[in-house]
Amino acid sequence: MKRVIMMICGVLLICLFIICPTSAHIRIYKNVAPNLFPQRLYSNLSSQIYWEDGFLDVTKAPYSAKGDGITDDTEAIQWAIDDAFASNLVVYVPFGTYLLSDQLHCIQLQGKALPQNSIQAMSQRKFGHILLGEALHPPIFRLKDNATVSDHILILFEYMDTNGKKAPSRHYLGTLRNFKIEMGNNPHVSAISNAGAQHCVLENIDISGNFDVGIKSLPGSGGYAANIKIEGGRIGIQQNQYRPCPTIFGIRLENQTEHAIEVLNTRGALTLCGFEIIGPTDPNAKYEAIRVHNTNTSLEQGACGDLVLVDGAIETFGSSTAVFNYRQNMVVRNVWFKSRIAISSGNNASSLDILESNVNQWKRMQEYVYATSVDHGQVHIDKKRYADGVHDCCLKLPLLDECPPKDLLTRHVWGKMPSWEDPHVDIVKDFGATRDDDSDDDGVPIQNAIDAVVNPKSVHFGKTIFIPRGHFHLKRSLSLKDGVKMTGAGKNISLLMVAEDWLPDSPVSVIETENDKDASVKLTDLGLVLNSAPIKQGLTNNRFFTLLDVKSGNFTMRDVQTDYRLLNYGPNAFEQPFIRFGGNAGGKIYGLCLDIGTKGTVADSFRHLLIKDTQNTLRFYQISVEDYYMSTKSEVGKENFTPLEVDHCNRVILYGFKYEGLSRHLVVKNSHAFEVYGGAGNLSMRNDRYDALFYFENTSSLFLANLSHDTHKDITGKNMIDVDGYTITDDAPLVLYKKTKRLFRRVNDKQ
Repeated sequence: MKRVIMMICGVLLICLFIICPTSAHIRIYKNVAPNLFPQRLYSNLSSQIYWEDGFLDVTKAPYSAKGDGITDDTEAIQWAIDDAFASNLVVYVPFGTYLLSDQLHCIQLQGKALPQNSIQAMSQRKFGHILLGEALHPPIFRLKDNATVSDHILILFEYMDTNGKKAPSRHYLGTLRNFKIEMGNNPHVSAISNAGAQHCVLENIDISGNFDVGIKSLPGSGGYAANIKIEGGRIGIQQNQYRPCPTIFGIRLENQTEHAIEVLNTRGALTLCGFEIIGPTDPNAKYEAIRVHNTNTSLEQGACGDLVLVDGAIETFGSSTAVFNYRQNMVVRNVWFKSRIAISSGNNASSLDILESNVNQWKRMQEYVYATSVDHGQVHIDKKRYADGVHDCCLKLPLLDECPPKDLLTRHVWGKMPSWEDPHVDIVKDFGATRDDDSDDDGVPIQNAIDAVVNPKSVHFGKTIFIPRGHFHLKRSLSLKDGVKMTGAGKNISLLMVAEDWLPDSPVSVIETENDKDASVKLTDLGLVLNSAPIKQGLTNNRFFTLLDVKSGNFTMRDVQTDYRLLNYGPNAFEQPFIRFGGNAGGKIYGLCLDIGTKGTVADSFRHLLIKDTQNTLRFYQISVEDYYMSTKSEVGKENFTPLEVDHCNRVILYGFKYEGLSRHLVVKNSHAFEVYGGAGNLSMRNDRYDALFYFENTSSLFLANLSHDTHKDITGKNMIDVDGYTITDDAPLVLYKKTKRLFRRVNDKQ
């Protein structure tokens, strides 16, 4: 009760909520004035030397955490967490060892703002908990041995409504990055729980010690976990939340006593790509590296508790099993095993398949699929159906004698990303940009900064561009050239926004990257905001904008929030794609969330995301694309556009695809090598105009693994996918669709 009361008080300090009771957006476009900060922070602002940049330092007054490994810093850090949330700042933790004795809780509570704001404070994306450790020297959170920890969870991210009910689907922005967590001797305590949705992430985390679970419930629905190392504990990762398609990449799990990964519940599949698992050298009888066993009995909204494994290696010892699959839909592609039993699927003689391997020699599984009849999982290969939905089906390619490559952990992560701790130029201090002033054009100083850092003759050559705390307004396009590295304080704090009086009369891109296959551009920790185009406000000129136009071959984007500024809801007149990839575009994009909604009439040409005429590989890690046409209730499901289109492209891959909508959602045409690993969400067909949710036309080499959606709202007789006229019904999960000439072996074929 004490914790709840304290958190309610923290929320009440947020005085600038302007919240609408519909889908989440940033919504608030003013920073909290310093005099409205919590009093203890306001009284010590002179000590907080980074607050104007967007950071609250836990080692400075009034918190004064010691970080010496001796002093208990729990209360100091908790105060900093509460005050940073209320002030819309990032919690910054410099290098040190911070001794903890109880939980650090990052809890968003639904409640009312201060009296001058009467609108109910519901889900939004301006105020969130972001904890950032020093990048080059990550700080250590060390838990005292035998500690009594609330909820048995050391670091808890959570959202609660006014009735005290947890609401993970409304939880946004929860971020933990650059930390080592030493759990000590606390076998009943788990390290982290972050069951959130869009923009909830766990990044660059190292967990060790004697503990219960390393990560207990993952973010999904546009959130992810990446670059994680967990050593020891009973279970490395336990997923037991109904979150759509949680995704993990770049993870090493070692020496857990029971399971490296246990999947009890997800909506759709957990997707794991780029991983290494090493079991204990003397395993007990209960040990299985990965155990998948759905405990959720409700299947009316699609598959639950499924699994996709891509690009990984699992080594177990003794007679241990690498992957135990209790009749879940599972797809394995390009995974190495050094185990006596690589995969055991099923639970009885009629459904059991045991894939034996070799505990002394590496074997590579090229492709493996198991479709359960529990939810009538479908498997289709080259326009032929293999799983009949009545019997469990297992297909696989032969095991190959082959050692795993050395880059399994790195091939799916971002490498060196820009940080505010880098040598940098500050657009305010060095180039004269102004915070929170809609009357001027901050595009001029920002472009000057861009030109300086790519000019070998400039004193700023090669530096990172830093966007501090503030809302910076653009009245011109920004051109990001080869070598640009740009970072803000946070995806909810450093916002680049289109000014309200920038009203072009022809198509224009707000931010455009250099069109070169070798150009490198990196963006992180920013918010990019475009104005909506409401017809009734006379702002239809906004229909010409594209927010982000990517053409660089080596483009990396992480923790960037994109949104519309809701000047008013529809009807609107969008024409240009919200985000476009074209030309020489290629690279890696993490956590792209396009859950913006048109809210009214748009042109047929509009796309939330258009990928067109690209030949370099594009990889999207945890992408969320949503749309609900909501002009009036009678028009629900009447979208006349496609939210996501891929046209004339080579190799576009989605790892974790969260989708929502009531009409045709995806079109891929005239392309080669389109792949999806794990997809789920509130997607159903309510539009008579279309027959399928996903269309594929004249596209070679398709690989679609574990896609499910909301079927009970569908119009009868509609399809999930259409591949050149070959249709697959939408009333059961699609475990695998593969378009190729290389076929699987059946389960009873010889190796």
